[in-house]
Amino acid sequence: MQKQATFKRWNLEALALFSGFVPLIYGALYRRNNIAEGDTLYHFKIASLILERGPWVDISWLPFTVLGVRGTDHQWLWHLLLAPFTLIHDPWQGILVASAVTCALVAAVALLVFRGLAVPYAPFFAILMVAGGPGMPERLTRLRSENIAYAFLAIAFLCLVKRRYIGLALLSFLFMEAYHGAVLLIPLVLIFSLVALIKTSEKSLWSIIAVLGGMTAGLIFSPWFPENVSFLFFHALFKLGSENGFLIGTEWLKPSWLQILRFSWVNHVLLALALLIFFIRHYSSRP
Repeated sequence: MQKQATFKRWNLEALALFSGFVPLIYGALYRRNNIAEGDTLYHFKIASLILERGPWVDISWLPFTVLGVRGTDHQWLWHLLLAPFTLIHDPWQGILVASAVTCALVAAVALLVFRGLAVPYAPFFAILMVAGGPGMPERLTRLRSENIAYAFLAIAFLCLVKRRYIGLALLSFLFMEAYHGAVLLIPLVLIFSLVALIKTSEKSLWSIIAVLGGMTAGLIFSPWFPENVSFLFFHALFKLGSENGFLIGTEWLKPSWLQILRFSWVNHVLLALALLIFFIRHYSSRP
């Protein structure tokens, strides 16, 4: 009974945070009265085509780009989730509502994950996750699949800590269907497994198998297989190694230390303090 009451309270907290964020974000976007960039229109258009043509839409109007004649929608699940918002009669209002809802969902999911991990002051850190610097809320309101990527990464970490391997495999599958950024799960699970090995001598490979198996299934069970595999390699290798912002998009360029200090100094100061407190407690408790 106590666990049920606690879980209910967490859900109410997440709902309250979500309900507070949506009107704030919507109001800010409405007052701005313009769209930040073209990617927003692209994602909203693909989502609308899903309702018009069916669940699988080839991006066939960009044949001279890396997508080719039958373009892979490597963000299919994200576009499917956006599709209901395209039913709003005014597309501009649909974009505003979709941006506000998806951004607020990131904060709500973060709060639930932080509660599950027993993070102190979880609501504060959930808010800080989406509003700790000017760049973060701006990115989360552009209807990019980064929103769902943040949520999936947070839930994946919770699954790792709780040893929920079936859930981790399912999440890896859905992540790959939603965005090729699912490859970020690989360093996450490898680092987690290495730390577990050092700290507890645990040699479980189930977490690695779950992630790789789920991601592989997400690639295979796709109407764009095997073209989606070659496109994934383009994303993961070519883009990360290129310095041409015009070709790959500025979001793939490495930020300078000055940019990090300027736009995310709050997050990094808190991270440094948390690490300092951890080491002080760890070594002070040793005999």
